[in-house]
Amino acid sequence: MRLTTVITPGGTRVGVLDGDVVRLLDPGAALLDVVQGGQETLDDVARRVRSGDTVPVAEASFGPLSQPPTVRDFLTYEKHIDALAGGVPDE
Repeated sequence: MRLTTVITPGGTRVGVLDGDVVRLLDPGAALLDVVQGGQETLDDVARRVRSGDTVPVAEASFGPLSQPPTVRDFLTYEKHIDALAGGVPDE
């Protein structure tokens, strides 16, 4: 299942790519919730999406993943702290 967001006149909607169309979920569904919901949520989406609105892929305005989770690289942070312990080099 290929999930996406589509910008519609009524707001951003979650959709499923299906050939040359995007099958839209009900308004209010959030892509991040669908992704984090696991297999049960994906199965529910697969059932519901067949009766929803569609938008041709060629006419779709795709949107970003709204409110993505924060990703932090703590290894880089540790290296930064180690570098600070060495002081500021003379120029």
